[in-house]
Amino acid sequence: MRRAKKEGRYMGTAPLKYVNKITEGKKKFIAPHDFEATLLKWTFEQIVSNNFNTEQIWKMVREKADEKVVSAKITFG
Repeated sequence: MRRAKKEGRYMGTAPLKYVNKITEGKKKFIAPHDFEATLLKWTFEQIVSNNFNTEQIWKMVREKADEKVVSAKITFG
């Protein structure tokens, strides 16, 4: 584990909107989840633009996702 950290490998489960994957050569890596990552990026762009409050943005994300992916409310600070 110490060597893995020194080599820059990510230890544990993938962060939010990323997925754990394995190559054909059995090498593990994390990759962005395409649909969820684009939603998260759009969400933060909306927060930065300050045009909507977080509750409105949350509702728009739910509509965009068609309730397929979003299962729990993300807390925005």
